Formats: sequence, structure tokens, C-alpha cells
Amino acid sequence: MKTITTHIPAHSVSEAWEIVNRYFPSDYEKDEIGSKNAGYPIYRSTSESLPNAFYNYICDLGNCIEINLCDEDWQGSTIRVEIREPEQEEAKLEEAVPAEMHEYTLTIGLFDKNTERQEISTEAAKRIISDVLINGNDIFAFTMLDAAGVYKMQSTGAIVREPSIRLEIATEEAIDDKIRAIVNTLKDAAHLNQESIMVKHITAPIAFM
Repeated sequence: MKTITTHIPAHSVSEAWEIVNRYFPSDYEKDEIGSKNAGYPIYRSTSESLPNAFYNYICDLGNCIEINLCDEDWQGSTIRVEIREPEQEEAKLEEAVPAEMHEYTLTIGLFDKNTERQEISTEAAKRIISDVLINGNDIFAFTMLDAAGVYKMQSTGAIVREPSIRLEIATEEAIDDKIRAIVNTLKDAAHLNQESIMVKHITAPIAFM
């Protein structure tokens, strides 16, 4: 039996039952035995003419009410009336309100400044960057993305595609000194041996949902 599920929101229990009465095709009464076995109230159709009336029933699950219907061809459908109290919706909105945060984006090329080619693998570079942030500067949350820097060599006209890592850090307070320390460490010969690292710092509303 194929079942199609539809979701309908309601803002209160009374509104949910109004929706149930709108969509349920007949009168109904509580199935005491079924309710006891299921552990929640079940209401079944009382119709004597409705095809497969026994399989037209309502489940009161507390935070939602399910209307389960079965037609004469044994095709099933379920309507889930989901109860969302207004204060719950307001609380969710409040939790998702963005706060002003500092966002630092570092674009780190992986070509060695002396050999002009990648000497350290991308995965090894990510481990180095993670160690510098976590163990060297107490930054425990950040995002690393694979990227590519593209530029044209003035000397030869050749177009170069440099494997790069995009590092994103969001903090409540400005950490300019830490970012400067991170850049200097990553640039040195003992780490990624870079000529320069591009740094962008913006203040923007950021929400964690």
C-alpha cells in the first residue's frame, strides 16, 4: 500500500483538531483497545459506508496529530498536523538571531616561495595549519576549504593555478594579534614557507542555527 504524507502546521491544540475535523471523512470515536496497546489515543471512523473504514484512524501523538486514511483501492495517505505553539516559534527565532562577530578569512597558497611548486601535500598543510591554530594560538573552531589561486606570470605570460587553502574563523572578539602571529608562523620556512598570505577581516551578523 503506497502512502503519501502531507504536513500541516497548527498553532494550538484546538486549531489542530479543527484541521483534523476538516480532513477526516467521517465521525470517529476512541478505540480503547488500540489506544491501550499503542500507548497514545487512537480514534477510528464510525462510518458504516466508508470503504476500509477501520483503516481510517487518528493518532494523537501530543505534539502532532496524524490522520491516516485508506481509500477503496487500498491507497493510503497520512496528514501530519504538527502543533507549534507560538512561544516555541518565538524562542526558535530568538535563538537564531544573528550576533555581530568578527570573521577572518585567510587564503593560503601552497607553492613554496623558493621552488615555486607545491612541496607539502594539501592534507599535510591542513595538519600544520590545524596545529598552529589549536596548539599554538588556542583557536579551537574554524573551517578549512580547498581552493585555487589563479594568476598570470608577468615574466612568461603563463597562467598559474596554485593549490590553496581557505581558512575561515569567526570570533566574538577581535583577535588581530593572534591572526598576525598565525600568518607569521605559517609563512616561515619551518612551516609553509610562503611569501604572503591574504587576510580579510570583516564584522558581520553571524548566526549558528
